[in-house]
Amino acid sequence: MREYFYNGQIRLDWGFDNPNVTGSLIALIMLAVWSLCYLPRVWGKAGFWIALMTNAALGVFLVQTFSRGAAVAWLAGAVILICYAPRPWLIRRFIAVVILSTGLILYATNLGFSDRTLQGMSGEDRSVTNRWLIYKVIP
Repeated sequence: MREYFYNGQIRLDWGFDNPNVTGSLIALIMLAVWSLCYLPRVWGKAGFWIALMTNAALGVFLVQTFSRGAAVAWLAGAVILICYAPRPWLIRRFIAVVILSTGLILYATNLGFSDRTLQGMSGEDRSVTNRWLIYKVIP
């Protein structure tokens, strides 16, 4: 079993031997758990809060993988979920989501994840640059 590090910190891999695979799995679970909100007969009004707390814990794990691809996948999925979320939104739920998002962003910044992301955007990291060349030609 190999250990992956970024900036002197071990990257979370949950035994998959690749933090990016772990990050992708976490992103998918984070998005899927919001389905609890669409099952009101089963979960009642607690579905939202269970999904929010689960996303808080999994968000911490996602940041600890330092997987930029998984973070982008989660962000893209979250935008789609927000677009299709039933409205109107209750203000307390909206505030809870904003607080969670802010907390995860601060945690990621404190851990150095934002530095890793900026390296990929600036072209310093060749793996990101190579992927971008591939993504540009795919419709």
